[in-house]
Amino acid sequence: MVFYGTERIFPVDENYGQMDHIGKFIDEIKNKYPHLEFECLGYKWQNNSMAYVIGKLNEKPKIEDEIKEILLPDDNWEKYTCKMNDLDIKELYKDIYKDGILDFEIERIHGNLFKVNIHRP
Repeated sequence: MVFYGTERIFPVDENYGQMDHIGKFIDEIKNKYPHLEFECLGYKWQNNSMAYVIGKLNEKPKIEDEIKEILLPDDNWEKYTCKMNDLDIKELYKDIYKDGILDFEIERIHGNLFKVNIHRP
């Protein structure tokens, strides 16, 4: 699999402060490309930062920003779903991260549901 999109690096902390930065990035892309139906990829976790990409899985999005191409594993993904609100999403990630760091996460919003596929090292 390949993920294509525009990338930003964000600081991370134990209180999930990165969610504010990611939300602003998503709003920026939504405003700039209102036609774009997108997915989001998180990867490159470090002690205090992560990379976040907005784009498409297996399809280059029609955007003017620089497009990164990230190769992803085809197998061994775990799927999670919760309601689309900050509290439920934070609780979902607390549950996910209790088993350790991830290689990749692919996030999607479907109506009132937040869906994430994760891949562990």
